[in-house]
Amino acid sequence: MILSRKDIIFRIMQGEKRLSEKQFPQGNKNIENYFKTGKEEFFKKYFEELKSMYKTKDEQERALFERKNLIINEIKLLEDLYKKNEELAKGKAEEFIKLCKYDKLPIFINGFEPEFLTDGANYDLRLGSDAYVTTKELPVKLDRAGVSDTISIEPGEFGVLMTHEYLYVPQDLMGFISIRVRYKNKGLVNISGFHVDPGFYGKLIFAVYNAGPRNVVLRHKEPVFMIMFDELTSLSGPYQGPWKGQENIPVDTISALRGTSISVRNLDERVKKLETEVRVLIIGILIPIVLAIIALLLR
Repeated sequence: MILSRKDIIFRIMQGEKRLSEKQFPQGNKNIENYFKTGKEEFFKKYFEELKSMYKTKDEQERALFERKNLIINEIKLLEDLYKKNEELAKGKAEEFIKLCKYDKLPIFINGFEPEFLTDGANYDLRLGSDAYVTTKELPVKLDRAGVSDTISIEPGEFGVLMTHEYLYVPQDLMGFISIRVRYKNKGLVNISGFHVDPGFYGKLIFAVYNAGPRNVVLRHKEPVFMIMFDELTSLSGPYQGPWKGQENIPVDTISALRGTSISVRNLDERVKKLETEVRVLIIGILIPIVLAIIALLLR
């Protein structure tokens, strides 16, 4: 069953309650009021409060780094509890979740902002600082001083994009990911996986292809992707895949895609170039022949 907006908020606030115990040892009124009333206004006020605490870019980056470490520590605790109580987790999931001191296993989204949680059942993920297109030698850092905060993917070219958000999908959920419709309509196609495994944590990578007729321009921290969550009938084990904890675009992914793509546009350009070269060659051959014929006629 796909989680509703209300369900997603509850799962996120489960995680924030645990993190806030470390960030706010004296307690947090907005979190307390949310769990007392279930009202969304306290969920929004909590994240507004967090945002107001970190005004400069350096403060925001430091806060994200510290929260990410808190999230990783909590995930490790959950994984250890699962390993020690695997039979209970597989047979009686609700009892295992209570053992973890949760009502529901948490969704962690580091960099979460309420405005990107839609009225539907999905959260819009933003373009992170790391991006790569096949016409370049190396990935670019879109948040680096003196570097453009946009990236352009030409028609027929591939791109590898990473999310701004660092997230955790709990072991009783699976994430379904996609590109937002406004970019699909421009021809941008997701050619990588369409789901996030239970227990995964890290930043998400999207391999994309521009099947449209024009360049697709993307801006840093622009909502480009989306994720929704589907509840499983039982708990999965901790995620053990190769992308666990990823925060950068893997080198082998870049190596596999590097170079000019063979696309309709590229082929058209090559044909036009060949046609031009053939015309020049023909003209170069014909002119001396014509001049030789004229010279013979004039004798």
